[in-house]
Amino acid sequence: MGDVVTRWLKEHEINPDISIIDYRIERKKHEWKIGNDEKVLKVKNPPGMITDELWNAIKKAYEMKGRIRIEVEGEEDLAALPAILMAPAGANVIYGLP
Repeated sequence: MGDVVTRWLKEHEINPDISIIDYRIERKKHEWKIGNDEKVLKVKNPPGMITDELWNAIKKAYEMKGRIRIEVEGEEDLAALPAILMAPAGANVIYGLP
């Protein structure tokens, strides 16, 4: 969950099944190359919220096959909560705080 964690994992050749990013680190916009090996779901989610759109994208990502990247326009900080709640048994959810 999050840009810093996703970037670190990819730099260490660990490819998460699902990543959720908003292209922001500590509220500052940043750009980085992620690769094209993932299916992308795009959602809008304002700061401090978990919208139905984000919730449903996380649910859909768990149901899909392959690597999924959820790109959030707005903020993804609270996305870990539904990701943990919906995670299948044995899944790991990695969430970092800057």
